[in-house]
Amino acid sequence: MFNLLHNKVILFIVSRYITYVVQFVNSLIIAYVLGPVYLGVWGTINLILQYLVQFNLGIPYSLNVMLSIKKDEADREKYFNSAIIILLCLSFILLIIYGIFKLSNINIGSKYNLLHYTLYICIITIITHYNTLFNNLFRVYNRLFPIVISQIIVPVITLIVFIILRERVNIEMLLYIMLIGGGVSLSVFIIRSPIKLNIYISLKPIRNLLVKGCFLFIYNASFYLIMLSTRGLISNYYEIKEFGYFTFAFTIASTALLFLDSFSFLIYPKLINRLNSSSSDKSLQILESIRRDYILISHFILYSLILIFPFFVYFFPVYKPSIITFNFIALTFMFHVNNFGYSSFLTARHKEKLLSFYTFLALVFNILVVYCLIRFFNVQLEYTLIGTMLTYYIYNSFLLKKSLEELDVKIDSILFINRIMSLRMLIPVIISLIFSFLDLPLYCFCIPIILLIILNLPSFQESIRTIVTIIKNPNVINL
Repeated sequence: MFNLLHNKVILFIVSRYITYVVQFVNSLIIAYVLGPVYLGVWGTINLILQYLVQFNLGIPYSLNVMLSIKKDEADREKYFNSAIIILLCLSFILLIIYGIFKLSNINIGSKYNLLHYTLYICIITIITHYNTLFNNLFRVYNRLFPIVISQIIVPVITLIVFIILRERVNIEMLLYIMLIGGGVSLSVFIIRSPIKLNIYISLKPIRNLLVKGCFLFIYNASFYLIMLSTRGLISNYYEIKEFGYFTFAFTIASTALLFLDSFSFLIYPKLINRLNSSSSDKSLQILESIRRDYILISHFILYSLILIFPFFVYFFPVYKPSIITFNFIALTFMFHVNNFGYSSFLTARHKEKLLSFYTFLALVFNILVVYCLIRFFNVQLEYTLIGTMLTYYIYNSFLLKKSLEELDVKIDSILFINRIMSLRMLIPVIISLIFSFLDLPLYCFCIPIILLIILNLPSFQESIRTIVTIIKNPNVINL
């Protein structure tokens, strides 16, 4: 036990878990204090921030890959400082765009009064770009404490402010908190940086970062925009109050997967290295093992939340209409996590161009399908997520096909379809979808989670053994 308390990996995961608990509590308090209408406004602001944060030209991700490859500290310093210069230029462009909007008095987002919040959004975006860059730097060096600070500071400050001011908290205060927390995080990163900041122009690293970052940017931006585009269309075509219900459900569902994301965050640089250097047989073994544990645990958590969510709503009765929406969001996330591992493998095999192409096509397909469902079929809000489920399923089939080609694995059509999403996973999902469409009583949703366990019992046993191994020897996360 004493050794566990001194292990950086375990402490990092525990701190992430504590952070998620605080975020979860904050989301409930924000929902209660703001109410459905202003929660819809707050959800839209966060949606815009998430859009803008993705437009970092892929520089943090390309830096991660380059630092994982480069072992010479002089080369690493050149690439890191080149990344800083690129983000400086990007920040300057963002400020110019803000100035144009401000001086021309363009009325954007009048439905949500967004013009009032544009300066906050602009500065928060710039700070987040740098914090993301430093996050990728520190994870390569396995220096986790500053990363923990950057992740926990905003949730903790938010909770403290709520305790002090209670119902006097408004959207502007929440944006101030994000500014202060982001600024403190950036200061900690700069002070503790493993690479000295030395602003100078080196064209070759800048060119390499931009070329590699271009495709990683398209991939990362397009992938995250798949779900964000669905939220954006919902925000645009449905009432603010309805989007408030959606935001409440989406926030709770998202929190469920953040704990597992901490594992993927830690292992990503090492996973890229292993998949790049291993034989096809070994790579396939690594992929199947990681995917089994991650996807199975994710599904189990999401099914559990479907059962638990109505009890949260009991304490916030104004959000009762969000229960069905939550079910569809949780089921959409099950399709979302199903692509785990394949994108990392293709990145490790230097297939960023093809990966970005697939992901961009998936984004376009999702926008078209969801738009058609809204405009031509006038579906209820939660049914728009059917389009996103279909997008993730088709997208995963393309990733699987290319991954199998790279691994030189040949399988027939039936086995291929089963690999896209195993029948043992798909059957409970389909049953849950049917139950959600029929709006059946809560106790009916015990059936899918029981089926999940029964159909995947050997895999569950393996996943439990993996968890026990990590607890006993956390360094196994290093792959």
